[in-house]
Amino acid sequence: MPKTLQSLHLRTRSGSGTATHVGRRPAVFLGCALMLLLGQTALVARCSAAFVHPGALVTRAELDFARAKVAAGQQPWTGALSWMQSRSDASLSYTPAPVPDVSQDAYGTNDVGGWDMMYDARAAYLHALLWAVTDNAANAQKSIQILNAWSSTLRSIGGVNGKLIGAGALTGFENAAELLKHGNAGWSASDQAKFVTMLRTIGYPLIQDFQPGYNGNWDAIITHSMMDMGVFLDDQAIFDRAANYYRNGVGNGSLPNYVSPDGTTQETARDCEHETMGISGLVGSAETAWHQGIDLFGHLNNLLFAGVEGVASRAYNCGLMPTPYPCWEMAYNHFHDTLGLPMPNTALVLAKIGVRPEGYGPMTGIGYGTLTSFATAVPASSGAPPAPQAWIARLEQNVPNPFNPSTTIHYTLREGTHARVDIYDVAGKRVRTLVDELQSGGPHAVSWGGRDEMDNPVPSGVYYYRLCAGDYTGTHRLILLK
Repeated sequence: MPKTLQSLHLRTRSGSGTATHVGRRPAVFLGCALMLLLGQTALVARCSAAFVHPGALVTRAELDFARAKVAAGQQPWTGALSWMQSRSDASLSYTPAPVPDVSQDAYGTNDVGGWDMMYDARAAYLHALLWAVTDNAANAQKSIQILNAWSSTLRSIGGVNGKLIGAGALTGFENAAELLKHGNAGWSASDQAKFVTMLRTIGYPLIQDFQPGYNGNWDAIITHSMMDMGVFLDDQAIFDRAANYYRNGVGNGSLPNYVSPDGTTQETARDCEHETMGISGLVGSAETAWHQGIDLFGHLNNLLFAGVEGVASRAYNCGLMPTPYPCWEMAYNHFHDTLGLPMPNTALVLAKIGVRPEGYGPMTGIGYGTLTSFATAVPASSGAPPAPQAWIARLEQNVPNPFNPSTTIHYTLREGTHARVDIYDVAGKRVRTLVDELQSGGPHAVSWGGRDEMDNPVPSGVYYYRLCAGDYTGTHRLILLK
């Protein structure tokens, strides 16, 4: 993989079996800068930090780790790579089949290009991974060809299943694009711009409101697709919308609504196939968030761990789906290898014939975890890349939002540091500074009453608030209604 990719640590653990750190976003700007969020009408401030790239399902460090294992001829990495290279869609003669107006109804009926789109997304991600691990430029060009074919053709995604198949396919496309963009693959700026346009004008409008009235696998898959989209687009608002929905969304696919503490899910009584789709989407979101320095794996006292083990106990004997949707390598690597938690049910699934090396789920956009996630939680003394410092700060969504007359902004500092909280209007002009001082570590809250620096009331509309604390920046949108 070309060395321009920014690195992120591998997971490491101490002898006690506890995680030694959570990654953070590296500083890539000097001082504070204003960054245009495309598709929004605002300039949103970023301060001394940026998204990690590549940083959706796979990071540079994980790819380098896999490359080293393959070079040494070690298993299961070498076997996983050989299996991936033997697939028919890994052929350099693979031809994408883009359709302008994709449509599919319930359970795959009345399909017009839906399966083609999902299979092409699988091939795009497969070729991007093969290039990233082997340096075969032909694989990169094949992935680029697939992405370009769809971004220059697609006009709409519809039908009853539109959001579901769209989210799954977009996840595969996004992860392929993330590797290509940040690895000097030869993807032209003009072609990248077309792909961005496809995401912003077709992809995001399709999934931005989730699907709260449906079974939870829908929202779980949509949330993950939206999160990876935010990473690729460097769009904090999109990323945060997905992360917040994972934590407390109203639909069945948010973590607290999908998983119960006893390991059952909202779809347990339905069938094991669909709940493996749901848990796969949640694990995918947690993995991407982890790569960006946010621990969604541990949200609500490791509730996802209970869900993974519970679904695994049922997926092992799932007659509907002998090979469960992929996600097990990522989950096992985090909860077992990183945190040292016992995962007997997940281990059984991974030992099942046909599961390892892990394939790809076209409906979820997740796969090939044996190559990218197996045993990346290595001892710190084994030569893994040095770990960045722990998280510095976390910024939460204001409450209430929309608001009138006032709202409260909550944030947490890991340790004492200088913190600054500013309000900006949609033109990127600073409206008011709420906090600008040295603060102690721990939770903090500040209120804003819809007034500017001169204490004059500001008009109704969309505003942004930004927290800068050390090398951390976080930005959220708030809405004032009068």
